[in-house]
Amino acid sequence: MNGAVSFKLGTLQLVLPVLLGLLAGTALLYGGLAFTAQPMDLSELGQCVLAAIVASAVVAFLYRRHGVSLTADALVVLGDRRRQVPWRDILRLEVQRTCGVSRVAVYTADGRRTMLRAPMSLFDGEFDQKAQALVQRWQGSR
Repeated sequence: MNGAVSFKLGTLQLVLPVLLGLLAGTALLYGGLAFTAQPMDLSELGQCVLAAIVASAVVAFLYRRHGVSLTADALVVLGDRRRQVPWRDILRLEVQRTCGVSRVAVYTADGRRTMLRAPMSLFDGEFDQKAQALVQRWQGSR
């Protein structure tokens, strides 16, 4: 591979877990309050749903640049801070699965384990190819 290759999470990968979690919480709150002296009315329910939608949009905006970039010399972790991990410092890469979602773990010579935010298998039919590209870039640099 020549040149840098980048992997970032798609909008659906960012938004859907947040939106579903907040909507499920709203549904539980609505259901729970239905059996009290002060049940939630439709305007309050609408406010909760709107808040869930706004929160999802904020998450998509804040995390849109998070991911990784594969350069000739290093794996660059993109996020709040940019961190370069030289290929020579990586001991192994491992695909790990948690709650049905696969991500790539990077183990480095200094004993650190870094879980990459991207690629991630949730709503990504190309996860295996992306993980393989990452492994191939690392192996090709050794």
